[in-house]
Amino acid sequence: MADTKAQSGEQEGNAGAPGLRLIALDAEDLAAISDHIQDSIVRIGDMAFLPQAKRFVFVMSRLDWEETAAARRMTGVHFDRVSRVTYLGFRQEARETALNLIGLSFRADREPSGTVILKFSDGAVIRLEVECIEARLSDLAPLGPDTA
Repeated sequence: MADTKAQSGEQEGNAGAPGLRLIALDAEDLAAISDHIQDSIVRIGDMAFLPQAKRFVFVMSRLDWEETAAARRMTGVHFDRVSRVTYLGFRQEARETALNLIGLSFRADREPSGTVILKFSDGAVIRLEVECIEARLSDLAPLGPDTA
């Protein structure tokens, strides 16, 4: 059973901060987040692994599929319980380079542990080894025009 929670900021009592908020605790929930972040733009410099906190974080320009006109939102995503991160297909030093995020998936190892896979266009991949799936997505800024 999916534990995905989609809420607007207004529903949480945060008037003035409307936007999407999702929590993923299993592969089905992660697939729901993946649906919302398809075609997001992520700068390499806007991603970080915080090993002491066992957290991987990134900020992206997310295409808001719920809007009638093409618009983007600044959105933050973080994964907790991350023990290791592997980067493939790009140079981490190229901080200004923008990657097109295609989607997320999960490959179970010994459940609930496994690997969260972030797939980007041009074959770039980030693999997060996790104890379990624990992720949050939160819109951070209001809509802006789609300039990507």
